[in-house]
Amino acid sequence: LGTTPTLIQALCAVYFLFANVVLHTRYLPYTNERLDRVESYSLVTSFTTLFLGILFLVNEEEGGSEQVGEALTVLVILLQAAMLIIFIHGLVVIVIPQQVATLRTFLELRMRRTTVKVGAAEGTNVAGAPAASTQRTGGSASGSLGTVQPVQPSTPATIGEPAVESTRVLVRNSHAGSCSAAGERSAHGPGHDSDHVPAPTHPCASGMPR
Repeated sequence: LGTTPTLIQALCAVYFLFANVVLHTRYLPYTNERLDRVESYSLVTSFTTLFLGILFLVNEEEGGSEQVGEALTVLVILLQAAMLIIFIHGLVVIVIPQQVATLRTFLELRMRRTTVKVGAAEGTNVAGAPAASTQRTGGSASGSLGTVQPVQPSTPATIGEPAVESTRVLVRNSHAGSCSAAGERSAHGPGHDSDHVPAPTHPCASGMPR
């Protein structure tokens, strides 16, 4: 196109812009109606600017008046200034709020996904934790292996209260051992006849509960 006359280049550009205006009006590619309107204003402004430029070029080649050329120049400047104002208005009122809303939605979705992942990880840790530890009991005298029994969690004793049940068991076992020893001494003691055994004085014989 470098060797093509200027007028032919301008006419090709006008035709190209006219095709863009028709396609844009037919399909309206933007989801926002305001953006479609701003794009229509931009295409019409470009088309009008090229058309006025062709008129200015023809006026210069044909030797027209300078007043026509100045009027065309002023129209082009005013047209571009109006389009600049429309563009800034669309940028501030439409584009920037839309981008901010999109960014906010993206951040909210990312936070929700992070929260779901953390909750799923915590649920996995709770479900995968062992329910209770186990211990192996000792085997019998014949050498059998012990059985594995779960360890029940022990309840801590209240401060200041003695372990009553453990104390009773110890006292009962000590009484039973002393009773057995006393019975053996009285039954097999030297120099004592079973008919002359004195009355037992051990607490076991006096009816103390075991």
